[in-house]
Amino acid sequence: MLTIVNGAPASDGPLIHVERSGSGPADLLLIHGLGSRSEDFSRLISRMDAGRSIVAPDLRGHGASEASLPVTVEAFASDLLPLLDEEGPLALAGFSFGCWVAMELWRTRPGMVSELILVDPPLTYGPLFRWASKGGSGRQRVRSVVRSVVDAVGLEDLGRRMARSLSVPRDEAIRKLTAIYYAPDLEEAIELMRENPLTGDLGEADLVANANSLMAADRETLLAGLELTGDPDGQTGPPGSKVEPVVLFGEKSPVTDPESAEAFAGRIGGRAISYGGGHAAHLETPGEIAAVIEDRLEEHP
Repeated sequence: MLTIVNGAPASDGPLIHVERSGSGPADLLLIHGLGSRSEDFSRLISRMDAGRSIVAPDLRGHGASEASLPVTVEAFASDLLPLLDEEGPLALAGFSFGCWVAMELWRTRPGMVSELILVDPPLTYGPLFRWASKGGSGRQRVRSVVRSVVDAVGLEDLGRRMARSLSVPRDEAIRKLTAIYYAPDLEEAIELMRENPLTGDLGEADLVANANSLMAADRETLLAGLELTGDPDGQTGPPGSKVEPVVLFGEKSPVTDPESAEAFAGRIGGRAISYGGGHAAHLETPGEIAAVIEDRLEEHP
């Protein structure tokens, strides 16, 4: 069982909810993605060494953490700095959007990061855009959930990427991609997740858990977070760091592939390793991900 710990990491920041597994000083910090929360790591944590001490916060505006402006990668990371300073040096494992938060922590506190594992960072959107360009049974549902996502959110960066990748109307494709974040209730969120390549391979129980996490998040935070694409091409590590990042990419992932993962890993001085699942690795292949993390922790205790 996880022990829930509440605390305010920064006096001028939001109240951040942290879940802790194990006893003693922490040696691993798990960082979830957009629309997720710390309790989604329960299956992954159960696959880790029984003696491992792990901390997993809810990012601002997610789970039980307070929402606060601004919604930026830097702000998400800043909320976690006191936790890193108190518990570190720590191994960091970021998942999806959480990879960019982990990268920011590494650059800001390189001496407090002992290992860096980045699980399926969003590097390429081609498969998602191709899916979004198609019609299908969910088209009317998408239109009923969100009328004008582009105008409401201003997803200009996402739109520019899509315009380069597709020959379909940009607004229509973005509506389909982002409809999940506008779901009015749990049932609608589950139905939309069944159709989305990011979550479509999940079993029913995991779809429900994923949808519950999404509905628990602050809507304004989610929508602002969609603009934070992470700038993969501009990512760099801190000068002089001896950490060799590991970039894990899913063989079935719609946002990362071998070429982009290897190129990204090379830019930040790391290496890329594949795993046999899709984007939601902590739910689909927790044992495989836990094994890689354990190998890194044992290699550099």
